[in-house]
Amino acid sequence: MGVLDDPWVATDSTRVERAWPAGRDILEALDAAPWDEALAYFESRDGTRMLGVGALEELRFDAGPLASIARALPTHDVWIGGARFHPGREASQPWPPFRGGWFLRPAVLVVADAGGRARCFAAAGHEALAETLARGDVARPVQGGAVLPEAEAAQSEARWLAAFDAAIAAIHERVLDKVVLARCFEAEFPHAVPVGALLAASSSKAAARFRFALRPRAAATFVGMSPELLVRETKTCIETEAVAGTMRSEASATLLADDKNRREHAFVADAIAAALRRNGAEAIERGEIATRCHGNLTHLVTPFVAHGAAPMRTWLADLHPTPAVCGHPRDVALDFIREREGFDRGFYSGFVGTLQNGEAEFAVALRCALLDAQRGRRHVYAGGGIVAGSDKNDEARELVDKIALWHEVLDQPR
Repeated sequence: MGVLDDPWVATDSTRVERAWPAGRDILEALDAAPWDEALAYFESRDGTRMLGVGALEELRFDAGPLASIARALPTHDVWIGGARFHPGREASQPWPPFRGGWFLRPAVLVVADAGGRARCFAAAGHEALAETLARGDVARPVQGGAVLPEAEAAQSEARWLAAFDAAIAAIHERVLDKVVLARCFEAEFPHAVPVGALLAASSSKAAARFRFALRPRAAATFVGMSPELLVRETKTCIETEAVAGTMRSEASATLLADDKNRREHAFVADAIAAALRRNGAEAIERGEIATRCHGNLTHLVTPFVAHGAAPMRTWLADLHPTPAVCGHPRDVALDFIREREGFDRGFYSGFVGTLQNGEAEFAVALRCALLDAQRGRRHVYAGGGIVAGSDKNDEARELVDKIALWHEVLDQPR
């Protein structure tokens, strides 16, 4: 299911339906969007998709508590956007255009069902933009390639290794039970990548994923293909899931029985169940722990369906960040991450998704990259959970495995 059972009820009277050519794919339209127009794209796991281009309104949240952002989220019309991992922290380069959170109420909205049937809705005065998306030239694919100076790579690796050692010490001292440590793999990347073509190239490489792209006006593009639902709110229930515990797919037969990964996963699943109970859920259906393949990796997954909970906007900050992207206890893990990681996560491990007339669907922003053509840099992000018994070499290899799909997509000719 997407945000609505009927994605064609995707607009209000502000927009009027426009003709859309048969066979014109949304991702082709994404690459036809003018650079100076705001852009937001979100694809649900079931294949329903939304592309918004141009701004009727933009919500830009300054640094502040996630609780304040969540309460301010609109309940009318369609919005696509997301928020930082830690909205209370001021954004530093390359993230300032995204602020603490950014949501777009698009002037032109293109929606498609899982079968690819698409329709277009445009606000008055934006008919030419709708025509550009429907029939405009698609940005030509470019050859990839990136250069990461050896000194930068060595510094990034050394910082992560030192953080790992400090994390294990804190866990042994019972200051932390778990912490998620991330790396930013940064490289020179002077090409303006057609993001739609990039996402299309990724489609066969990672099943069971959400795909997204966010670009405030003339800014870098945040793009990803996440395996993890944060929360889906409909008129009848709340859905969420714990996704933690990872192995290479060829070794995944042992994942369910692996003690370290089961313990890492349990921190996340138990924290989600507790958050649902604290916020009024009268009935919580906790599914059986299972495995799910995502590209070259397999994860442990526990699904949840809750009924009777308070509106999500009143308790989103109680749910996010979960121990899957932060750690446990949360506040101690947040402080550790701020002190040790050495870079601004920005929207990485935050969330991205859609709001639609009081319903919502947000994915955790994982398996993602920030493509900054203006500065000629790309930033690819990956993290992993550290618990007692974590092995430094295994965890370092997991980060490389998590970015492998992005290197394959970005660095090959298309």
